[in-house]
Amino acid sequence: MVNVLLTIIITWWVQYRWRNVPHWTLFLFLWLLVAPLILYLVAALLFPTNQDDVVVTSWREHYYANNQKIFALFGLTFAIDLVDTLLKGLTYFLSLGPLYYGSMLLQITLCAIAATTRSPRYHAAFAVFYLLYNVAMLGSNLLRLV
Repeated sequence: MVNVLLTIIITWWVQYRWRNVPHWTLFLFLWLLVAPLILYLVAALLFPTNQDDVVVTSWREHYYANNQKIFALFGLTFAIDLVDTLLKGLTYFLSLGPLYYGSMLLQITLCAIAATTRSPRYHAAFAVFYLLYNVAMLGSNLLRLV
């Protein structure tokens, strides 16, 4: 739950950078709705409500029954971030450097592995790694504001 919350905060921060665009288009408006929609779907898969006629008797079984969908969608958010960054301009995209490209490709790869494996050790390690990654991303963004 913490990872989903931090991802939503980071996504908001990435989307907030579009505030300086002087001329909005319908495409840009719809584009900004894609990432939150995908994160909503991830959260809905992770935490179904009783209204969905899904009775969760074991959260572990529910998680592994849906891990392919969850991590396919989750990995898609990183691909969307790459496209989003490219839409901000090639100069901006190139200014982020190889660390950005590498981290995005690493996250896409880790999500693809998480979607295909049911190893509890991998999923636990990925959850801890992703939490540290999110904290580092938020920290670096907050330090830029200072």
